[in-house]
Amino acid sequence: MHGGGFSPDKYLDETMRKGMISIVLLMLIKKKSTYPYAMMKAFKKSHHEMLRRMNKSQVYNILGALERDGFVKSRIKRAGLKEQKVYSTTKKGDAVASSFGKIFLRFFEEAKSLIKSEFSG
Repeated sequence: MHGGGFSPDKYLDETMRKGMISIVLLMLIKKKSTYPYAMMKAFKKSHHEMLRRMNKSQVYNILGALERDGFVKSRIKRAGLKEQKVYSTTKKGDAVASSFGKIFLRFFEEAKSLIKSEFSG
């Protein structure tokens, strides 16, 4: 038994959260070039608390890191007098986003098999 109750959010460190959210952002952008406000709206509708709690500065920091690392690129789009920074994936970002699904499914199947063999009677 854990004193004070177990909190998954406390267990996950900032690096893991940032990595998971980076992948989610990358997959959203691969699906459709978009701008940060639209990403924030999608997060607010999420069933996952970690995404709902994302704030604008966190999203911009992760997008900046993805852009510096060559996974996304941005351009300025004008809408009347307003300018928006629109993000799209690069070839490198497309490859990572596409591979993630395969890697995740393989990991899930292996973990499920391990857990089943460990706990089956």
